[in-house]
Amino acid sequence: GEALCALALLAVPLAPAPHQVVTSGGDRIWTAGSAAIIARRQIEEVPAPSAGAGGLLLGQNLLRADDRVRWDGAEQRENYVSGELLTDVVYVAQVAVSNPTGSSITAAVLTQVPVGAITVGGGASLRTHHVVLGPYQTHVLEYGFYFAQPGRFSHLPAQAAVRGVLVAWASASTTRWTVVREPSVVDAESWHHLA
Repeated sequence: GEALCALALLAVPLAPAPHQVVTSGGDRIWTAGSAAIIARRQIEEVPAPSAGAGGLLLGQNLLRADDRVRWDGAEQRENYVSGELLTDVVYVAQVAVSNPTGSSITAAVLTQVPVGAITVGGGASLRTHHVVLGPYQTHVLEYGFYFAQPGRFSHLPAQAAVRGVLVAWASASTTRWTVVREPSVVDAESWHHLA
């Protein structure tokens, strides 16, 4: 609501005049035909961090949205997915970012759904989450997706940057998922496999 109100007050026309775009070598020159707003987004390569840089810890796990927990005796535990994934099943990637230091840290955490996956729950396929972590604080991010087709798909684990410098990345259990229509191994402890 606030963003639309701000745009309305800028007098940007709903039907703009034609714009000119001229490309010369590696440069692109854009000339507006009427009042306009330009937004630019860029992905840049950053150097790998040195050991212990930034003071953040980052972990990532995958869960089935409809089978998130299991019981270990009287204790409830998260039911992490390993092995192959199934088509038409919603999965949730859970990213935990922790600040084990005594100072506050503001981090940009990049999350990405696997290649070939479709986002659910209003998520974006590639998103930067801006997270402010107080001393000794942990923040959990989640994003959901599913696969419509079987195949092998790559998945970039979450990464965190502080002031534009990469300081941590999740060491996910896998960066390539095999997606099938029917499981090749049945999990005798999962209600969804038994039902």
